[in-house]
Amino acid sequence: MSTRWKHLTWKRIARIALIVVCGVTPGWIFIGGIDCAPPDDADLIIPLGDIPFERDGNGWVMLSNVLSQVDAGEIPFWNQLVLDWYAHPEWNNDFDDLDVLAYFTNTVTGSEYVETSLKSNEVLLATIDAAIAAPTYTPPLTSHESIINDGTCLPLFTLFDVHRGVLPARVKCAIEKGDFDAAIEYFERKLRLNTLLQTCCNSFAEFCAGSFFYRDDVSLLEQVLDDFAIPVEKLHKFDDLLGDVSGFSEEAMAYALKLNYSYDKKMCNKRPVDVVFPGKSAFTKLLLSPFARYAFHPNRVLCAKAKGVREALRGVNGDFEECMAWVNARRRSGWQNGTKYLVPNSFGVFAGEDYKWGIEAVKGCAETVSTVRQKIVDRINVSQPNSEPTVGGHYFPLVFTNGYYTHDLRKIVGGEP
Repeated sequence: MSTRWKHLTWKRIARIALIVVCGVTPGWIFIGGIDCAPPDDADLIIPLGDIPFERDGNGWVMLSNVLSQVDAGEIPFWNQLVLDWYAHPEWNNDFDDLDVLAYFTNTVTGSEYVETSLKSNEVLLATIDAAIAAPTYTPPLTSHESIINDGTCLPLFTLFDVHRGVLPARVKCAIEKGDFDAAIEYFERKLRLNTLLQTCCNSFAEFCAGSFFYRDDVSLLEQVLDDFAIPVEKLHKFDDLLGDVSGFSEEAMAYALKLNYSYDKKMCNKRPVDVVFPGKSAFTKLLLSPFARYAFHPNRVLCAKAKGVREALRGVNGDFEECMAWVNARRRSGWQNGTKYLVPNSFGVFAGEDYKWGIEAVKGCAETVSTVRQKIVDRINVSQPNSEPTVGGHYFPLVFTNGYYTHDLRKIVGGEP
């Protein structure tokens, strides 16, 4: 075959390919953009925005503002790691600041250091207490994405840091000093905060945060029961507080799940092009609209989310490990490169949510509450005498071991190497 014929052949091939692409692609995009029927979800919808959002005297707003200020460094969070380690030494075995640990070689200097750290956080603590005691605690009932865009958000990561450090340290320090009435009051405030997060949540994430915090707070109480001698009448008061804590409320969880679904419904009511290509000009969105319809099927997304919520309400969840195995297989086959966009509804392919982690958290919390209440009953039954708090295992001298100073109690008592 001559060079000329070869050249003409390639031209023909190119034309044929162009005709095929131009002819098939629109049909492919059109067919791939066909959505399914919307789900029957009347039982999953919670009305949003029916009640005007009041900021004045609103505990949710006060809590959100103070956490945002901590996040921005406007309110300092003093000695976070120290208070975290002090409240939960079993969580932080790698804490190794010798200058700080030197204060904890006896109860007096250690207690003074913790008290000083708590006083440095007085502004933070006072604002959180005011938020908990506010006459109303009403979230805006706005989806997380809108909250961030509006500059109003409950920074949960900062709340986790505060809740596991300064708040439990205040309870433990009061018990250590023998000020049990103050400790009971501080503990009650922590439980009140958890209840607000669960029953007045703005999302399923806030609900789960309240559940996690319940578990941590009850675990803290279990720890101090082991480390300190608490008078019997004070044990009764702690037990009364736990008696009002279910640790797991099916009604509250159902509300939180439906709230998340209502947010998803609101998002899916937008045009697909506004979801897939946000921030583009009106003309650009007009050109990209067919591709957005191909990449995002609102009804399919809602069907998947409705299924996940209903399964969670029934106590059934998808296999998370199986889901992750599928994701990893896709990644190995190049799923994260441009080829994924060839699949219809690529933006909604992971729409089905597995709420297993949240359900297990709240159920685990209920079990912890039951266990600690039984421990309190056991302590009361043996008629524990009213005595001064004993020194817990948190205080011990630094010991020179294997060429360095260590505060690892297991090494000091000859336990694990």
